Amino acid sequence: MCIDFDVKNYTDKKISISINGMKNTLSKKHSVYPNGNKHFTYILSKKELKQFDVTLSKGKYKISNIRVYTCDMNVFDRVVTKVKPLKTTSIFKGKVTISKDGYLVTSYPYEKGYEIYVDGKKQDVEVVNKAFVGCKIKKGSHTIMIQFHAPFKNAGLGISVLFIIIGGFWIWKKSKNL
Repeated sequence: MCIDFDVKNYTDKKISISINGMKNTLSKKHSVYPNGNKHFTYILSKKELKQFDVTLSKGKYKISNIRVYTCDMNVFDRVVTKVKPLKTTSIFKGKVTISKDGYLVTSYPYEKGYEIYVDGKKQDVEVVNKAFVGCKIKKGSHTIMIQFHAPFKNAGLGISVLFIIIGGFWIWKKSKNL
């Protein structure tokens, strides 16, 4: 079953509406990144729905153009027979054409560990638009590759292995004393 409707906010507070645990939110008008989500859609996948659990946030808003649809859920049944393993550390690969010098801006939240390559050359990763990963880029057509390497991943793996060895030794020592 599908339900969708429009929401008009009469305040400057964010609005959240949940139906059967599926939540849609309209951010505040003056948020740093307002989402402008004024049309809410819910796809409820249970085969038999006898009731709805609806949660509405506080605020003054209007819900209009409510539509309810049903469909054969078997249309959505798919079986994956073979999954190809991912053999790259890249989280993004693509081409971009820039009309003038500027910045490559992504939607990835900034944190240490990102690497950006433009035409195979590593770039200085910067915080752009106050929160996201980006870098300077020259005008023209470019091949972009973005990778992420979790900081301290190897240290974490090393510590985990060390504690497994210590735990194994401790268990072995305890069993010898019994």
